[in-house]
Amino acid sequence: MPDSTFNTYSQARTTIAVPDAWNALVLPIGSRNALIMLEDATAIMRVSSVNTVLAASQGSVVGAGGNYQFSGTLVRNITIYVAADKATVAVLQFTGGGV
Repeated sequence: MPDSTFNTYSQARTTIAVPDAWNALVLPIGSRNALIMLEDATAIMRVSSVNTVLAASQGSVVGAGGNYQFSGTLVRNITIYVAADKATVAVLQFTGGGV
């Protein structure tokens, strides 16, 4: 599908009120090249596809100021779990319109 068909930009924000606790983020069908980051650039983020592991020590670690990116276009909704070592806001950004 040509890039010109992905003509929308979306952003969702999720408050992480409790440090080291999983917070669900839903990446919607049709989202392309989704990017997850934290508002607080000094916070360390963890990302997991399940919420049954320890948020303080397991999951993929993203260093302070970093981001987690998904490549491609989703053909179904996906729930991802995000935790941070301090209270902050998780920001999910993606393009869409190509479905």
